[in-house]
Amino acid sequence: MIKVLNSGGLGDSLMSFCKMKSSRCPFSLDIDSTKITHVEVPTTLLSAINQFYVTQDLLVEVKAIPSWDYYHEVLKHEFDHVLGSTWDGNRDKEDTGFATWEIEPFPDFKTPDVEHRRHDILVAVGAGRQANRKFKVSDIYGFDSKHKSHDYDIAYTGVVCDASYYSGLRKSNFINKLSSVVDLIGIILNAKIVISHAGFVTYLAAAAKKKVFCVSEGLPSDLRIHPEWQVEYIKTLEDVKL
Repeated sequence: MIKVLNSGGLGDSLMSFCKMKSSRCPFSLDIDSTKITHVEVPTTLLSAINQFYVTQDLLVEVKAIPSWDYYHEVLKHEFDHVLGSTWDGNRDKEDTGFATWEIEPFPDFKTPDVEHRRHDILVAVGAGRQANRKFKVSDIYGFDSKHKSHDYDIAYTGVVCDASYYSGLRKSNFINKLSSVVDLIGIILNAKIVISHAGFVTYLAAAAKKKVFCVSEGLPSDLRIHPEWQVEYIKTLEDVKL
């Protein structure tokens, strides 16, 4: 039995998935005889991480660990492969001590069947733990107003403030709180253009061959962007040129 360890948040799970789908992956042909474990410290992400793997028909044990010190000092030494989350694998050894390989930039994804209709453009306005992963409400209104004369089907998803605040948005379908990450995955994979801060949304969209406008978080997020992905960096929604 080959033992593989993944770690980190939802974006890291996407990068690990792309590594396991790579032709360079040494255990890709033995995936049925591979035990995959994904660990994370914040327990709030465990359900979402598990849902992602389930949508892609990948059996993974997702569990919490007490600390990253435990991960480095004890846990990772119990596995045959420890997957990092950079696109080329060169930086992974610095972090985990295990060398890895380049991701498959465009793996096949299974698209969940969701009720929401398809949208040309998905704007992930923000959610999660970090305030810097949110677009300003005024910028969202400005973006929507700017494109009111175009025949774009735009969806906004995320949690910035109460949904009633967005009642004035035109040419839009504001989806405030999705029932699960499964809904989010379905909406991303059905869109043509995705706009978001760096993270799971942008990585999944780019790997699914979508046009992506991405707000960078600096080196950590940039190391996840494969050079073949169609990603354009922006600072605000005003920078988006459709």
